[in-house]
Order: sequence, then C-alpha cells, then structure tokens
Amino acid sequence: MISQEVQAFVNMEIGGQWLRANDHVCDISRCLLHPRKVHCKEFDPSGDKILDVWLVLEEVSATGNGLKIVFDEVAGVFGLACPGLDEHLAFLGWYGTFWDAFDAM
Repeated sequence: MISQEVQAFVNMEIGGQWLRANDHVCDISRCLLHPRKVHCKEFDPSGDKILDVWLVLEEVSATGNGLKIVFDEVAGVFGLACPGLDEHLAFLGWYGTFWDAFDAM
C-alpha cells in the first residue's frame, strides 16, 4: 500500500463520523495524520519484535506525546502505540477497526 491508499482506507472507516469523540476528547480532524510508516516495538517474552506499521493518528501531534493509532496493512487491523524508550514506538495491542482503536484510547 501507499500512503494515499491507507488514507482512503482510514477515511472509509471514519465514514461521516468526524465529530465522534472518545474519553480523551480527541478531535479526529485535528489528530489525523497523513499516514507514514513507523516502527513499533512489541514486547514479547521471547524478545522484542519490531512491527512495520502505518501511523495514522496522533493524540498530541504537536509534541509526539500521547497515544497513537497505527495500521497493519497486511492484516487490515488498527492498534495503539505510545512513545517508547528508544526510537521505536511502544506497541500496545491490536484492536480491530479504526473505531475500536479510537474508543480504546
């Protein structure tokens, strides 16, 4: 996939629900990003696994802090990540749809 395809998929998931809010009162129109590839570190008992995913939403885009919604183009699922201890984001888990991940923030 390319960035425009990911953006089209995210927009399809959002549908017309641009005013929908979550517990963090995240404004989708302000927090939605132009999708870009990022690396997340998934903590696993057998060793850290690096995930290559698309970053599509950032709760606090001005500082990079806060929760982030990521997308796995192969599985077609959305998950959550947060700032990590190194250059990788810390992967928090898969949630399914965009709205499942958004509501879990």
